[in-house]
Amino acid sequence: MVVYVYRNGAVYDGETKIADITRTNSGLRTDEIIISGNYNIDIKRRDRNRFEIMQSGAPVGDETRGLKLNYYGQEYRIMGDLNWFVNSPAAELTVDSMGTPVATISKSNGEIKVDTSNTDVGLIYLAFLSPYASPVLNNRYYRRNVSPAARYIPLLILLIGLVFISLSSYGYLGLNYNDGLYIFFAAIILSYAIRFLFFRRRY
Repeated sequence: MVVYVYRNGAVYDGETKIADITRTNSGLRTDEIIISGNYNIDIKRRDRNRFEIMQSGAPVGDETRGLKLNYYGQEYRIMGDLNWFVNSPAAELTVDSMGTPVATISKSNGEIKVDTSNTDVGLIYLAFLSPYASPVLNNRYYRRNVSPAARYIPLLILLIGLVFISLSSYGYLGLNYNDGLYIFFAAIILSYAIRFLFFRRRY
């Protein structure tokens, strides 16, 4: 097992820096993550839910939603509450492969530490989780980046839809009940669309 620590954009083995982690973003969404130094791994977004992992320009695996890795044909997944890890100043996760723990990831004091039997996998998870080394207030930027008031917009749309269906049931606004029902269903769809746009995956 080896222990690596991520802090301030770099990965350390003890006091020796072994790699840098850099990210390329479009707005709030990560397009590419590069691990460079003693280890070189390129992680590129291929669609909304998948990153491709590359070494020496060749694909060697991918990551899908929930930080599930397929790396050189081996499957890895996170065991533990990922949301809690993201939002807490101190937390711990386990990386599992076919029922066998291969790494423990912990964070505290603005650092993320991985204790792993697989160096590449440990570094890849550090790269994905690196934005969440800081306390929760910074992490909200990656998760939402919307004001508290904006989070109530979907609820407001649903309430407006309910008002229309209520008014139409009494014949107000020149609407019949079916018209109000259509408006209400449209409000439901719109509220889900807005929630998807505001709360979609950022990393």
